[in-house]
Amino acid sequence: VLPIYLQIARGLSAFDAALVVLPFALSMFLVAPLAGMLASRFGAKWVVTGGMICEAVSLFWLSRILAVDVAFVTFIPMLLLYGVGTGLATAQLANITLSDIPRSQAGAGSGANNTVRQVGSAIGVAILGAVLAAQIATVGNAELSANITVPPPAKPAIAQALDNGLSSDAPQGAAVVSSNSPVAHAVQQIVDDSITAGTRTAAIAAAIFVVFGAISSLFIPRPSAEERQAEWQGSPAE
Repeated sequence: VLPIYLQIARGLSAFDAALVVLPFALSMFLVAPLAGMLASRFGAKWVVTGGMICEAVSLFWLSRILAVDVAFVTFIPMLLLYGVGTGLATAQLANITLSDIPRSQAGAGSGANNTVRQVGSAIGVAILGAVLAAQIATVGNAELSANITVPPPAKPAIAQALDNGLSSDAPQGAAVVSSNSPVAHAVQQIVDDSITAGTRTAAIAAAIFVVFGAISSLFIPRPSAEERQAEWQGSPAE
């Protein structure tokens, strides 16, 4: 949802929005190779838990700093922390799964792990999208009702656009926004405020899910090195 906020509420192009979130990709790229070293020293379980805690903190952080006029550099520390958490957790989750599977079944285990991960990602996107759309409708309609600049005849079309999550299903509302007039500026302010509020709420929802993931990771068993080697070789541990 952050690129939606950057492109609609802040008016950035897709390329400029990608530049804003680039620190996340860079930190994840740099940290992911180190996750294996940390797992060898502290155990993959704690690397996953630590990574998810970093993700949850960064998401809560995002929900606190997000505003219509916040400076883009404000996102850099949060995105760096989020990339660190993702780099630590994602790499080691796959490692934990495959380390508990005999070598002869590694292909099937990897495929099952990827399938579950993709399904989880799709469900997460759907949930956060629903949260964003619901907040756009709730906050946007509340501001629209209280706004005295927007003429009453134009409000139903704008309300329809808000109810549809600012999709293209309500062209009349979009036409009002695109015109250069005080009404357009008022409507744009409503749109910006509703998207910002929706992004904040979606960040909180995502952080809650990640916290549950961090808690569940505490129940991951931590087998000894001998057990992991024996399982990979397909022979029982002595």
